[in-house]
Amino acid sequence: RTTDGGTTWTKISVPKGARLYAATGASDGSIVAVGEGGAAIRSSDQGLTWQAADVVKGTDDTSNWFASVSPAGPALVAVSYGGRIFRSTDGGTAWIAAQQTPDTGKLAGFQSFPVARPGEDTLVIGVGNFIFRSAGGAGFEKTTSAGNQTVFGIRFLDPLVGVAVG
Repeated sequence: RTTDGGTTWTKISVPKGARLYAATGASDGSIVAVGEGGAAIRSSDQGLTWQAADVVKGTDDTSNWFASVSPAGPALVAVSYGGRIFRSTDGGTAWIAAQQTPDTGKLAGFQSFPVARPGEDTLVIGVGNFIFRSAGGAGFEKTTSAGNQTVFGIRFLDPLVGVAVG
């Protein structure tokens, strides 16, 4: 945790049990971090203390390990290394499986699942060097490839303008 714009950092104790891979802010002002084994933790006091949320139950492989999390209006959306999409409507306390990304068998093993929400009903996911888009939850379509670059982050400035980095 930092309080000086990133110049110095203090290690904060968190609930034990899983490595964390991604974090985001929720619409209620809390911070949510997600990771290994479907783990999610949240803080309502700017990262001073953390509480464990429900863990997504699954197999022993990485299919339910959260790789990325992003705000989606008042909800949160997380994508797992197995290509599954999860949604939380209570600030990251409980998670519900929402849908499966396309070509999951081909995508498993990629180390990058950034997720973005450019509009209220559109979800964009970067997997390896592919970017997928789902409008209205009606399935995913593969958009322009990122060439040979692995997508490590996607951020939309508004519902139409966004950037992907790799």
